[in-house]
Amino acid sequence: MKYIKKPIPVEAIQWNGNNYGEIREFYGKDLENIGQSTLVIDTLEGRMMCPVGSYMVQGTIGEFWAVREDIFEATYDRLGTNSYNNLM
Repeated sequence: MKYIKKPIPVEAIQWNGNNYGEIREFYGKDLENIGQSTLVIDTLEGRMMCPVGSYMVQGTIGEFWAVREDIFEATYDRLGTNSYNNLM
């Protein structure tokens, strides 16, 4: 059988290496920073690396995960820029 993801809005922020304060506020607590370029976040599956350029995403139940920039941009659209405008 084939499935398609439901269009569920999520919150996200991109880690650019210089916005730790914004990331910390979004995440709600301090994060481990490895070499000033990779953050470590706690996810439902365990600890996950979030290198510079990646997006930190918060799901519908408050869970967090990291998504590589290329995958994020291929998978997500910003609300207000497409047919999903009315979801929020």
